[in-house]
Amino acid sequence: MRAFSYFRWFLRRPRVFTVALGASVLTACAITANSASPPCRAIVLNGLRDEINTNYGDKTGTPRINCGPCARFAIAFRERWNARFDDKINLACVLTHDRKNCGHVVVKFADGTYFDGGNGVMSDQRLRLLFPDHPIEEMVEFDRNRLDRLVGGLDHERYPECPNYSEDLTVRLIDKHLAQLMNN
Repeated sequence: MRAFSYFRWFLRRPRVFTVALGASVLTACAITANSASPPCRAIVLNGLRDEINTNYGDKTGTPRINCGPCARFAIAFRERWNARFDDKINLACVLTHDRKNCGHVVVKFADGTYFDGGNGVMSDQRLRLLFPDHPIEEMVEFDRNRLDRLVGGLDHERYPECPNYSEDLTVRLIDKHLAQLMNN
């Protein structure tokens, strides 16, 4: 009977319940042999997505981080991930039909899943549903000049569709969440 009372106490306090549930999930991830395993990775990276979306918001249902600074987010994420983990990741470009421009940049994991700051972890099928009939090209060898041309410039000072974008905040959030995945 006492356990039921504790459970009801948690349910009446949704913030405490959410924090406790999140802590138990992260603890379960840390106990596994490889803390960057896909299920735990998805939980932590979707937490990053949630913080990114909380800070930058959305525009008519589209995460603002994906409305301009997606390439800068992907570059920063890739650099930090590859510095920490043996499983290297690449950028992937969602191209226009003529393959002359890139409308969105994501990162691609070795297991074939993708991640971006606004949508979180997703399968190949999910990414293709978001961008039907658009070619998706993995950039196996990072080519900053080519990416710069494809996205129409990487060094914007402002992004009209994501006006409060901050490289410093983005990097801090990425570092915070990747630290959770680091092996002990």
